[in-house]
Amino acid sequence: MRIFLFMLLLISSIDLYSQISQGGEPLWPDSKKAKSVYQIPQKDIIKAIRSDFSDEEQIYGKKPLRVGVNHDMDISPKNAGEWITLPNGMELWRVEFFSDDAFGLSLEFDEFKLSKEAIIFLYSPDRKYILGGFNHLTNKQSGKLSTAFIPGEELILEMQVMPGEGYGDMNIGSITHAYVDIFGTSQKDGYFGNSGDCEIDINCPSGNDWQIVKNAVCRIIFKRNGVYTEICTGSLVNNTLQDETPYIYTANHCISRALEAGNAVFYFGLESEECDGVDPFQNSVWNYTISSSELLATSDSLDFSLLLLSEDVPDTYNPYYAGWSISDLPPENSVTIHHPQGDVKKISRDFDPALIEYQTISPPSWLSRGSIPGAFWRIEEWEEGTTEGGSSGAPLFNHQKYIVGNLTGGDASCYKSVNDYFSKFYFNWNYYPDPDMQLKYWLDSLKIGVISLNGMKPGSMLYMYQYLLQNPGYTKILQYIEKAGYTKILSEDGFYTFFALTDTSIEKLPEWYLNLLDFGPDYFAVEFIENYLVSGKYVYTDLLEEPVLSSFNDNNLTFSSYDDLHLNDSMLVVNDEMTLSNGIVFPIDILHISADKNYNNWNIYPNPNNGEFFIYTDETVLENLTIKLYNRMGKMVGEKYFSDTNTTLFNFSDLPSGIYIAEIQLGNNINYMKVIIVK
Repeated sequence: MRIFLFMLLLISSIDLYSQISQGGEPLWPDSKKAKSVYQIPQKDIIKAIRSDFSDEEQIYGKKPLRVGVNHDMDISPKNAGEWITLPNGMELWRVEFFSDDAFGLSLEFDEFKLSKEAIIFLYSPDRKYILGGFNHLTNKQSGKLSTAFIPGEELILEMQVMPGEGYGDMNIGSITHAYVDIFGTSQKDGYFGNSGDCEIDINCPSGNDWQIVKNAVCRIIFKRNGVYTEICTGSLVNNTLQDETPYIYTANHCISRALEAGNAVFYFGLESEECDGVDPFQNSVWNYTISSSELLATSDSLDFSLLLLSEDVPDTYNPYYAGWSISDLPPENSVTIHHPQGDVKKISRDFDPALIEYQTISPPSWLSRGSIPGAFWRIEEWEEGTTEGGSSGAPLFNHQKYIVGNLTGGDASCYKSVNDYFSKFYFNWNYYPDPDMQLKYWLDSLKIGVISLNGMKPGSMLYMYQYLLQNPGYTKILQYIEKAGYTKILSEDGFYTFFALTDTSIEKLPEWYLNLLDFGPDYFAVEFIENYLVSGKYVYTDLLEEPVLSSFNDNNLTFSSYDDLHLNDSMLVVNDEMTLSNGIVFPIDILHISADKNYNNWNIYPNPNNGEFFIYTDETVLENLTIKLYNRMGKMVGEKYFSDTNTTLFNFSDLPSGIYIAEIQLGNNINYMKVIIVK
């Protein structure tokens, strides 16, 4: 479980409209009116809005949504604002921003490196809406910070500094003026209800089967080229480590540069609680935002981007890390969950298989320019809902609830919901070999090679392989799992029980057997793993009632209960069962070596050798002794037979240098030892 630094302070009579807060509240006295008010020139805003509506970059077909314009500034305590000192010695700095006809204002700090002695709040004049406090725990690696919107035409910034201390570095580089009705007179999110009448709330019956998966989807607000502010949709995605790394999957035409990724703000949980319900603005989920991300991988010809959020997603946000599939088979039916027109979360459904080709005749011109042919799914028609501006980057899910693509754009609207195009996850995976142009490098860092991965909730079950990987004490068993070729099987869905020998237990095995596992042919590791792997899920109480289980290689695992539960009399089954996505793991401690196994004191001398060596033992009579030598590929390369001696010279000098396994058979007993030939 990743560790979160998160604390949300609820203050009576004050609504905290905030990103991840470190607590506290504004302290500027109400009786002291601000003297420093920065008014944004309206001519600059009007010019930018006019340019926005005529901008050729608003390519028809793709579906981001522009909502605001940005105005460059250079504001800091060094050149603006005013300071006061409270009776307790704390120093406060404040500056107020005003922009006529703005539906909301947000700030971007191009310098944000606060000291431990400083904290910042952003709020409306009536303190109805508060962002913060932001302190040194909010500092980003980039040294920058973008904020969510404060509704209305005015925004106040207040910084509190402990007596006699410095605040660090802080400078405001730009302010965003929202010209879309983000917060109207009704004090609701202006996006609420803006989407088309055919759109379906995620909490309507159409979304009943998607109540867990929906929590992967987020709304993204970001600044384009430092001039415009736009909205897209993205989703959290799982990775084979299953460690809750906050990866966001979206479209390249939304976020394609580090600057956009760095200033983006991600909104989670934006949905009406009921079907066709009220605006969630008054609900605490409206506070669920995270500022800033890092661009890890992107491709314009495939139209995808993978981002890494600057902070872990708190459990209170109820996140879900969506599963995915890299299959190129068309999904039997499809679903997308998105924020059309920036509205609350909606669901659209297509009951028919997705199409591989762009269109029946030819691809649309806006998509075909520079795109990889065949790299997009086409939804011929949505049976329920549609997509709109703001939906770009939304995940496309198949019937197994795996992500198989993200929205590039199309002709679909409530008027005629046809021809939407989604970049294929299959092509995004590793079409390009460079890590910064593919998903595989990031989402399969274990190099397991799975073609699909289930989604997961925080703290939910891992797969067996990932669990063993993340817990100390299983280094050797992991080595044997990989050698046996069971990595993929134990990383996928299934119903297994695995009795996992810990490192301390494996150390108790005879040296010859360890040599066999470490240096012998792979089939010895296969036999070892299969001997402790059982089909089906058995908890500890089941083992008390099931005296015998059959392993993968048909060996009987016999359980007997004394004060503790024992396996084959020689091993202790630790009552510390771990229930995982694909089964149950029990730690195993070897108490002693079973008496029914013959571990005679065999020795090879010298070892290493030049191909000639002696084998001797404490047996008094060696009769019908046979030795077979196998190379590391498991092929027998030599065989000799001797009798009636207790010290036998063997000559394999015709073999090349290398590591071999000697199979020594004496009567009904077979032993294995490592032989090293050096010439």
